Amino acid sequence: MTINNERLRDVMVSDVLIVIDLQSGLNSEDFPMARLDEVLSGVNERIAVYRDAGKPVIFVQHVDAELVIDSEDWRVMPELDARADDLYVNKTHANSFYKTELPVILAELNVEKIEFCGAQTEYCVDSTVRFAHGLGFDC
Repeated sequence: MTINNERLRDVMVSDVLIVIDLQSGLNSEDFPMARLDEVLSGVNERIAVYRDAGKPVIFVQHVDAELVIDSEDWRVMPELDARADDLYVNKTHANSFYKTELPVILAELNVEKIEFCGAQTEYCVDSTVRFAHGLGFDC
C-alpha cells in the first residue's frame, strides 16, 4: 500500500501497532460504526507505516457468544490489510491484557511504546490503553 499523505510518513512510530476489535460482526445495519470507511482507511495507513518501518502489527479480536472464533463475524474486517504473519490475540474482556497472551507477546518483542487504534474507542480501546499505561507502557 502506498501512503498518499506525506504527513503520515513523518509521524513517529511506536514499537508496535495494536488494532482492537475491528471485526466484521461489530458493524451492522442496525448498529453501524460511525465513519467506518474513514476509520478503516486511517488504520490501513497506520498499518502501512508500521510495515514500512519493519514494526509488528497486532490484531486483538473479541470472543463471545456472538463473536465465535473462526466465524465470519469474529474475523478481522476484510478491508483491513491484515496478513497471516501479523500477530493475533483473542480476548473476552474489554481490557486486551486480561487473561490473554498480549503481555507475553509484548515482553518477547521488548515493547516499551504502543500505538493503539480500533473500534469502540470509548470502551475496549480506552480500557486497554489505561491498563497499558498502568503497566508502564508509553501510549
